[in-house]
Amino acid sequence: LMGDVEHSYNYIELLCVLYFCISGHNTDLSDHGIVKAYSGDAVINSDWVSAGTVVYKVLNGTCFVDFDITVKQITAINTLIVSGLPESTIVRHGRITGWENGDISMPFYLNKKDIIANPCGAGRYAGCLSFSII
Repeated sequence: LMGDVEHSYNYIELLCVLYFCISGHNTDLSDHGIVKAYSGDAVINSDWVSAGTVVYKVLNGTCFVDFDITVKQITAINTLIVSGLPESTIVRHGRITGWENGDISMPFYLNKKDIIANPCGAGRYAGCLSFSII
């Protein structure tokens, strides 16, 4: 019986692939927030970031951000360090460890199109993060 169920599932999956993909039906997913892939550069706040780059790529409703920034010492909470990202559908919190000095870390949160940092030591931070935009 289990083999029959699996065979039926595989057959239905094959029919769906043939109908939706090969025939071109339902391949425009823009109504669901999924658009053609695009990429860009975010804007670094030079008041708090002395050097670096922040780039992003959006693919299938997910934004992937790669960054390599040198941050000045931040003593205030809710300090804007990066803006101009695609708008996120979530508020994401995290902590980034220093690139060259693993003893430093930067608590941050992603809010709409911005990366906001909280108090952290000066240093170089590099890495990546991702978030949903749909």
